Amino acid sequence: MARIFSDSVGFAGAKMVRRILGLAHVEDIESIEDPKIRSACEMKALRLARSLMLDRAAIGDVKTLRARIEAHDVVA
Repeated sequence: MARIFSDSVGFAGAKMVRRILGLAHVEDIESIEDPKIRSACEMKALRLARSLMLDRAAIGDVKTLRARIEAHDVVA
């Protein structure tokens, strides 16, 4: 189960990158009209995504995952 959770965390990070940089954009971010604010949101999300992909083995539970998300200031 731990391996599945770790793989899921890494996949979530990859999915975030795809939704920001790929063709399947996220409406929540795309709807931000101010380009500076939208860019800041994208950068925060991409930093979090990188963290999830590279450090997925260190994120062993939902509590740690939530802390990682909050540390990247992605959740308002």
